[in-house]
Amino acid sequence: MARETKAERLARETAEQLVKHEATQALYPTRLMDTLTRAYKNNFEVVPNETVFHLVDRDDYYNKFTVSHQFSLADDSVLDELSWTLDLKEEAAREELRKQTVRKDALAKLNDEEKRLLNLR
Repeated sequence: MARETKAERLARETAEQLVKHEATQALYPTRLMDTLTRAYKNNFEVVPNETVFHLVDRDDYYNKFTVSHQFSLADDSVLDELSWTLDLKEEAAREELRKQTVRKDALAKLNDEEKRLLNLR
């Protein structure tokens, strides 16, 4: 097997990047709508404009995103960042729910005297 030349390697890498770019572009509308749905469910205000969506986290006003309807690498990057932010927010909500469940279970194990001594009643 012969080694590929620099020109062949660059041509192969360019072709691979083009295929990856086209695949990302084809998936963009689906990813956009799925991410907007997740954002809405996670208390983001989603405001559609003529060509963009403005998203503001109602829990953290400084979490702002603007994503276009049309694919661009910059918008894809913003969509990735929004998705990561949503992942962190969903993980924090799951952790809070877990803590509430643990507290509830711990309180259920205490008898009336223990609750009274701990000033829980």
